[in-house]
Amino acid sequence: MMINIVSVCVSIILHVCLIYRANATVIINSYKPPYCYHEWTSCDHGLGSKAVQFYSNKKVLFIGDSLTRYQYLSLCYILRHRKAQRKETYPSVLQENTWDGWPAFFIGSSNMLYPYEECTVCDHGGTYEYRHYHDPHLNIKLTYIQYRGIGFEKDNWLNIYFPNNEHLDLVVTNVGFFGFHFSNSYVQFIEVMKALADKVVWKTTTYQDQEYITPDWWEKHSSAAANRTTMNQMDSFMCNYEGVLCLDTSWTATHAKSTNYWDTTHFKEPIYAIFNDELINVLKAP
Repeated sequence: MMINIVSVCVSIILHVCLIYRANATVIINSYKPPYCYHEWTSCDHGLGSKAVQFYSNKKVLFIGDSLTRYQYLSLCYILRHRKAQRKETYPSVLQENTWDGWPAFFIGSSNMLYPYEECTVCDHGGTYEYRHYHDPHLNIKLTYIQYRGIGFEKDNWLNIYFPNNEHLDLVVTNVGFFGFHFSNSYVQFIEVMKALADKVVWKTTTYQDQEYITPDWWEKHSSAAANRTTMNQMDSFMCNYEGVLCLDTSWTATHAKSTNYWDTTHFKEPIYAIFNDELINVLKAP
């Protein structure tokens, strides 16, 4: 009962915030697929060099749930091997379900990106990851921190992860299916992200397999339907927050097929690679 009350309160607060943001111009849920979805062969051909050129001499933080982890790993693979991982190679060493437990996944996924990537602090339950990718030749530094909308304290968080006030070029973040816990301020969170980097991108929450296109899906998954309403409100709020760019992934609702998923939520390549191509396009847009 308490969780329901909290969810309702969060929804009301977000709704009020959106009403008073008269300058909001970003419309999420366009459902329009990016160019690379239909023209993947052409995009794939140049993605490696495009990513290397863009990310050279940059420091980037990915912070969010497992969907953000896989976009991070996808980008690491592209930068390390100068190409996206092929879907023909599945089951993939870069997804945890193909390994015998989390420790094996942490080690194996880093080995695929050797010698540039390591899971610096990763627990055995899959609930915490702190990963780094560093290419000293191109001066590229990527970090992934798992964050599920709870346990964020501004001062402690900054001291733990950025003790030297290291400034970043880019933060890519989302909270996804977990949402912000009522004890955490989403406004404070996004303000800290803005203070960390020159640019901040909010990634909207991807859709689950069959969530949008199956008529009775929401009837069978009532809690997920309620969560989607809350997530859409949060995505809209963040995408219209001053100084925040938006990576709209809503096209996964209408264009991602069941064959694009390896479970109900996570994707096979080239979906994450398409996200990464579109991320560069968002950041390069005038």
